[in-house]
Amino acid sequence: MLVPAAAALLGIVVIGLGPLYALPVLALVAWYAVVRVAAAPAAVVPWAVAFSLLGDKMVLSTGVGGGVGLLRLGPLLTIALAGAMLLVDSGARRAVADVVRWGSPAALFVAIGAVLPVVGSLIDYPFRTVTAAIVPLSTGAFFFFGVLVARTGADLDRIRYLVLVLVTSIAAVAGLLLFLNNRGITLPFAVALDQWEIATAEAYGTTWLRGRVGGLYTSPNVLGTLGGLALVCAAFGRVLTRQRIALVVPALAILFVTQSRGVMVGTFLAIAVGWLSRERSRRRVRWQSVLTWALIAVLAAGAVVGAAAVFPQYIAALSERINSAARILTEGVQADRNFAGRVAFWGSAWELLQQRVLGTFGPPEMMLGSAVDNDYLRFALQGGFLYAGAWVFYLAWLMRTGLRDGADRFVGAGAVFLAFIALTQIPSTYVMIVGIFSLFVGMHIEQIRVRAIGAGTTHTPEKAGDS
Repeated sequence: MLVPAAAALLGIVVIGLGPLYALPVLALVAWYAVVRVAAAPAAVVPWAVAFSLLGDKMVLSTGVGGGVGLLRLGPLLTIALAGAMLLVDSGARRAVADVVRWGSPAALFVAIGAVLPVVGSLIDYPFRTVTAAIVPLSTGAFFFFGVLVARTGADLDRIRYLVLVLVTSIAAVAGLLLFLNNRGITLPFAVALDQWEIATAEAYGTTWLRGRVGGLYTSPNVLGTLGGLALVCAAFGRVLTRQRIALVVPALAILFVTQSRGVMVGTFLAIAVGWLSRERSRRRVRWQSVLTWALIAVLAAGAVVGAAAVFPQYIAALSERINSAARILTEGVQADRNFAGRVAFWGSAWELLQQRVLGTFGPPEMMLGSAVDNDYLRFALQGGFLYAGAWVFYLAWLMRTGLRDGADRFVGAGAVFLAFIALTQIPSTYVMIVGIFSLFVGMHIEQIRVRAIGAGTTHTPEKAGDS
């Protein structure tokens, strides 16, 4: 692949060919890449890593797309790669059929999300809003990639670990550099990252927060979601103790610099549910695991105490955020300004839903004029209770099949995590959920198929809630 890529670079930069003349060379490079990926599907894993790290940065500011007019290149390239693989490889087409058959709740959720923006553009939305379909379509593409990767016979537990530790570590380093830079400690690359973060916030039209950092992502909550996902994997992935610690350290660093309270609570609940489901299937408690997590808790507490000595104002702000969240239970939503703002948005969204019971079809934020910050309500706004029900069914199916008999507990616990944080965020649109988590779900779908065939059944997977 390097040879044709070098030829394209030589033609454009050295020889000075214009874009029009270079297009055939670039098309040849793209086609060669597709053929190589079709021959070795594990090659999509590095793309999942790049997508999950830089997906929020790979945008073009144009007149295309919803909201602030950004065209997201990461999802478009993902869809293009998946489509090209379907053209050149018949085995890839069988993989899509298996996603539909063995992962029907996942396929249903993606299909509804892809169709709704098209319908919306035909009714009362601008045609450019049809690009909102690229997020669910790229989610489905990563399901497809995960099935292909699982069919290579690779060690899936090792792939999950390597992918998550790489993404989490890079994101944590970027977050820590920005955190220190905001406090007058400038290290290499910190200034460039700071300018990049400001430019990203301006491009998306979001508020730039000096205290909390978003790192490589559009907001601290997005970065915090990655930390929570890594902690869930550390708790339930089939990894060694040293590998577990390698995941926990950057994950805790991420939670520290983002102060994402919803992610913290969601992570705790996901680990608690996953642990209870695991211990219920065992006859005795694994004390080694208990001691490992006790050691991690002690180290985390020690790190917080040390940080309090170095950054007392930041720790005080973190403590105040946690206290204000707790006061909601006794003083109501007005005890926390951020949560009160969310509740106001939800009230407006509920009024719109009552006016359009079947949904807006197009992106609901455009008609509402504000963010929703609740995936359940957002799905209900866009596609009525059909779309919201598909989201709930998808998560319930992941919990059911993942937590049952320890088949793939990380995916199941990850679904618990998403189910909770989706109450105050929209994680279904976050690049690491669209990217690496959907890749893991695709692997899970293939494992369901293999187990079903091994058990001698040809039935489709159980619906969530069936006994």
